[in-house]
Amino acid sequence: MSYLVLARKWRPQTFEEVVGQEVVVRTLKNAILKGRIAHAYLFSGPRGVGKTSTARILAKALNCAEGPTPYPCNKCQSCNEVTSGTSLDVVEIDGASHTGVDNIRELKEAISYKPMRSRYKVYIIDEVHMLSQSAFNALLKTLEEPPPHVVFVFATTEPNKVPLTVLSRCQRFEFRRIPPELIFGHLKKIAEAEGIFADEKALRLLAEKADGSLRDAQSLLDQVAAYGGGESITEEMVKEVLGIPERWMLEKLAQSLVQGDLKEGFRIIEELYERGIPYDEFLFEFMKYLRNLLLEGNRGFDPFQLRFWLQLCLRAESQMRKGDLDRLILEVTLMEMAYWRDLVSVKELLERFEEEPDLRLEEVEVTGIKVQEEKGEEKIEEKPLIKEEMRREDAIPVRFDFDWEAFQKEVSAESPIIGAFLAQTKYLGNEDGRLKIGVPSGFLLERLLEREVKERILKVLRSLWGGKGEVQFILLEEAPKAKAKDQDVSSFLKEVLRVLGGEVIEERTIN
Repeated sequence: MSYLVLARKWRPQTFEEVVGQEVVVRTLKNAILKGRIAHAYLFSGPRGVGKTSTARILAKALNCAEGPTPYPCNKCQSCNEVTSGTSLDVVEIDGASHTGVDNIRELKEAISYKPMRSRYKVYIIDEVHMLSQSAFNALLKTLEEPPPHVVFVFATTEPNKVPLTVLSRCQRFEFRRIPPELIFGHLKKIAEAEGIFADEKALRLLAEKADGSLRDAQSLLDQVAAYGGGESITEEMVKEVLGIPERWMLEKLAQSLVQGDLKEGFRIIEELYERGIPYDEFLFEFMKYLRNLLLEGNRGFDPFQLRFWLQLCLRAESQMRKGDLDRLILEVTLMEMAYWRDLVSVKELLERFEEEPDLRLEEVEVTGIKVQEEKGEEKIEEKPLIKEEMRREDAIPVRFDFDWEAFQKEVSAESPIIGAFLAQTKYLGNEDGRLKIGVPSGFLLERLLEREVKERILKVLRSLWGGKGEVQFILLEEAPKAKAKDQDVSSFLKEVLRVLGGEVIEERTIN
């Protein structure tokens, strides 16, 4: 006899063998005991959690020679035929290949005939959400008033695609993902029965990678067992077969990113390529590692930094699904994670240009600073700031009895990332115990208004103000930029080249 894969060999044949679906099993058993058998059921849930298997067991229970009974014997002709898939009265239909209205019309003609040998005719339609709208419409009348000898069991992974008119005519049962601990126990039972020596760590890793699907876990066990010659399974075998990165790689990558060592990060990416580990799989494991660091409150990492990294990883995962540039996407993401504090916006670059004392500018006023050119040398004068800064249309009084730089240093000591955010803001003053901070962009304002960020800023502020104080963030309008003469353009270009580390390749005059 040909080999039967573990997922089929260990398919549940009774309600008691169904793993992790106690609510569904108990409800169906009680319904059968009390004779409260519905004419249509809808089993929904993730793949590999027992929907179709439970539908078959229900068909056995209804047609068993000792039934209807919640404990089918698995010995009578009806039970054996359902198990082997040869029963004339239990029909399984693949919804993906029978999507048209003509298929439903044929079905409607068939259900008018009574069962050949059994008590009920049971129609199991798998992936029912694949039926066309016209096919669903043709099925509605039959679902509403079916013959007394017919029971429908629909199975789907996407119940949201099933029309409400169909859902309302069925008893719906939601199958849940199976907890890893239950999957681990079942895999251990299978390994012992099959004579396979399996390391517990290996089985737990398989249970975790199955993502709540027992069928996937059994298939993975079969695959790794074949790799090990059918005799033993170790954790190293599982990682090698499934392409799971080692934990030290995740730890080393995180540490190198914290230190800004992008070269080490790229070396790890190259090692992934050499070992054949999929980039999307590595990114998924790295996200789980960062999540655990965030939950554990690891002192070596700033929680806000970890949250920002997770956002970058989630964006990268979304981009990987759309194309085949996985390595490039991963490398660019690592660059942002390693150097994100050093990124310079165009606005910040222009501000540096305006405030740099060695740049020659015509006498202009820029945000309260007077730049004056004299014979052969420049002189920077502090112009007394006017007592009001404009926020939208409101005037806000500004006072100067607060050490803004010391406050920024205290915040940076509390959280370097939040300190980097504050470095981009502007002190507008304080009044009646309220510190007013100007924010140059809506994006930065959203970050500063996050509960965790604002709480940390308030913590520092109140430590300086004796336990009291509030903070107000004000979105600023962009200040009008002064126009510079042609000779100033070259100075600006030099500053851009200095900051970005570039060089002039060619100069052209555009008329």
